Amino acid sequence: MIAELRLLRIPLICAALSLTVFAIYAPTLHHGFTNFDDPEYVTDNTLVLQGVTLVGIRNAFTGYTCENWHPLTMISHMCDVQLFGLRAGAHHGVNLFLHALNSVILFLVLYSMTGALWRSATVAALFAAHPLHVESVAWIAERKDLLSGLFFMLTLAAYLRYVRRPFAWGNYLLLLVLFALGLLSKPMLVTLPFVLLLLDWWPLNRWKGVPAWRLLLEKIPLIALSAGNCLMTLHAQTSALSPWDRVPLSLRVANACFAYAAYLSKTFYPDSLCIFYPLLIRGWTGWNFAAIAKPTLLLVVLTLACALFRRGKPYLLLGWLWFLGMMVPVIGIIQVGAQSYADRYSYLPLIGVFIAVTWLFADWFIKMNYWCKVLPAIAILISLILCSRHQVAYWEDNEVLWRHVLECTPEHPLPLNNLAEVLMSRGRIPEAIGEIRKILAFSPGNARTHNNLANALLKSGHPDEALFEFREALRLDPSLGAVRQNIAKVLYGQGYHAAGIMEMRQVLLLKTIPPSVENDLAWMLATAPEASLRDGRKALELAKHASDSLGGGDSNALDTLAAAYAETGDFTSAQQTARKALGKAESSGNKELAETIRREISLYEEGKPLREP
Repeated sequence: MIAELRLLRIPLICAALSLTVFAIYAPTLHHGFTNFDDPEYVTDNTLVLQGVTLVGIRNAFTGYTCENWHPLTMISHMCDVQLFGLRAGAHHGVNLFLHALNSVILFLVLYSMTGALWRSATVAALFAAHPLHVESVAWIAERKDLLSGLFFMLTLAAYLRYVRRPFAWGNYLLLLVLFALGLLSKPMLVTLPFVLLLLDWWPLNRWKGVPAWRLLLEKIPLIALSAGNCLMTLHAQTSALSPWDRVPLSLRVANACFAYAAYLSKTFYPDSLCIFYPLLIRGWTGWNFAAIAKPTLLLVVLTLACALFRRGKPYLLLGWLWFLGMMVPVIGIIQVGAQSYADRYSYLPLIGVFIAVTWLFADWFIKMNYWCKVLPAIAILISLILCSRHQVAYWEDNEVLWRHVLECTPEHPLPLNNLAEVLMSRGRIPEAIGEIRKILAFSPGNARTHNNLANALLKSGHPDEALFEFREALRLDPSLGAVRQNIAKVLYGQGYHAAGIMEMRQVLLLKTIPPSVENDLAWMLATAPEASLRDGRKALELAKHASDSLGGGDSNALDTLAAAYAETGDFTSAQQTARKALGKAESSGNKELAETIRREISLYEEGKPLREP
């Protein structure tokens, strides 16, 4: 019986890891999309919304999304839409599955490398359950963490196969291919060749039997792939790189030291975790000793301690350098975006910390009673599961998500703008305007804030004030397509139909646009009062494309498509499409739109097209 149980240990541990992930992240199967990056990656991405197409795959390799180049990740989103449409729960389910798979493969690889069953299982359990990983799993846009993590684990497995067997080009080619796929998922893996060098030292012990030149030589193709990926990433992120005069090198170094310490602190005490930690520049001048002294001292002391014990406890130095090295691409020396650091960046680097801590505690308690070792480990794991489950709850609702951010961090335009957009989408316009006014009080030069204020004013019945705010946003950022789209809608709504259509046509020429632009222009071309402005054929083409891009189930897009059919004289199709739109509007509880569509159906039954008043 005991022998049989020993044979079952590995599959039972794999099952336990999978169940742990499911226990934490099962609620995400009922969550929706967030209003941060999810629209750019999925819900408003025209190419992704078409599912898997040759054009989409080509664009994934030749274009950028949110100033990032990760074609394999974008193709994975296309596959999700192809299979599940815009059912957010299914997208979340793929994330859950990938995290569980990563946890299992991590356990198997570590066990194969070290032969330490329970230590490897503990590291994998920490990886599966730690609250710092919630952001990577519960956020659909962070598919890149999970997909790159999968190929990271598989690359480690391929490397182990390569070093444990007689040299074969097939094994080495497999290693290169898996690593390349990881880089195509997220550039975070550029430091993986150096992680492999660390593993050569411990636990693989190759430094003793293999010449140093060979260890370096076999990594050169991997390093070349990393270098090429770095160039692609820097090119993609040119517009997101913070100007050197805005974030000088001294502040970036200071923030890097602070970020390292913050990651360690949240690893051992995961409190106040949220989606956005703003880069705090105000109050930091030059080499601010007070800002970096403690975290720098901590880093120096830990590095010296790990180096001092490198012979007796090699896992300490391996784990520490793993953590430090894998963080380099995202630690902020090259500052991208407005964040100081982010939970999602710790997804793979923390494995090093988990290895170091697990092996250290196991060595300390090796002579203790079995239950004295097991019970504390179980207690820690349960605590992490409960903490992660609590953190997952913040991702259920956009308003809860952003109010939690504002509880954890100082006020910043990004969370306040996102919260305002959520409030506007729910019809709580006065509350939204209040949040926007807060932003303008300390950040009057934010184009997105003026755009949001204009939208709120427009919905509250103040079109003239809204147009002023839209124009102010266009002055601050002429490339902001959403602003120009709204200006076109305001002009059209105020009776300047030709000007509104002209502006919307210009928006259509921008590089990246949401399907709503095509839908809005189609509506104008189908319903304009002036015959000279109407173009039923073009309206129908745009409306069909917009409806298809939105999955064919959007009530507003179907309403526009019905109007376009009516303008071309196809009143049978207009009635059928309008009834579909009515059903969607009623099922979503949009009573106002449903009543409007009923009146439109009556017109189509009489053989009359729809005209804007």
